[in-house]
Amino acid sequence: METKSTTSSVLVQQFEKHIDELGAKFLKFAWEQPEVYADWLAQTYYFVRHTTTFISLASARFGADNREKHYGLLGHLKDEVGHDLILLNDLRALDRDTSEFSELPETSLFYQNQFYMLERLGPASHLGYSLCLEGVAAKYCPAVYQKLVRLYGESAADFINVHANVDVYHYAKGLSELGVLTDGEAQAVLKNLEQSAILYGLMLEKIVSRSKGKSSRHREGPKSA
Repeated sequence: METKSTTSSVLVQQFEKHIDELGAKFLKFAWEQPEVYADWLAQTYYFVRHTTTFISLASARFGADNREKHYGLLGHLKDEVGHDLILLNDLRALDRDTSEFSELPETSLFYQNQFYMLERLGPASHLGYSLCLEGVAAKYCPAVYQKLVRLYGESAADFINVHANVDVYHYAKGLSELGVLTDGEAQAVLKNLEQSAILYGLMLEKIVSRSKGKSSRHREGPKSA
């Protein structure tokens, strides 16, 4: 029978594996294409605006019987307030707007899956989603930020900059919490991690393919009647 420390060690290894695989895609993403970067900001806005809802739901489901996690999430909630607005400011710096980019099905699947996870697998499962994002941010956003500043300037890369810094702490803190999970909670976290990494990767791919489609239609020009 595995001990909690063993389970935690295995989970950390799984996080590092999935985050590094996703991080490789994140680094290779077409940040140098303005259309792609603007769409990424829009898609990120579409799921980040739900972050405070997810944290609130997880905190409520832990409830008074688990005050440490309940209050801990409420404290974390304050750190996430207004991050969706940073994305809108970055878009404005590019002279773009979310109205130019519809929400992709892959984006919807990515965040809507959290409502199922919280309801059916419990509040601890949300660590799989949140730490997946925070891990990628902590390990890979610093390099991406430097690239974005060269391409678009600091005013258009504030979201990436914020998360390159704050998520170093959030990710480390989240990993430390894995050691107190039950076996059932650990399995739920792992399932959410695996699905979140896959869906985020698909979102990145779809952003690039949509941009290629727009470029192709632009080259072809309008079709004659």
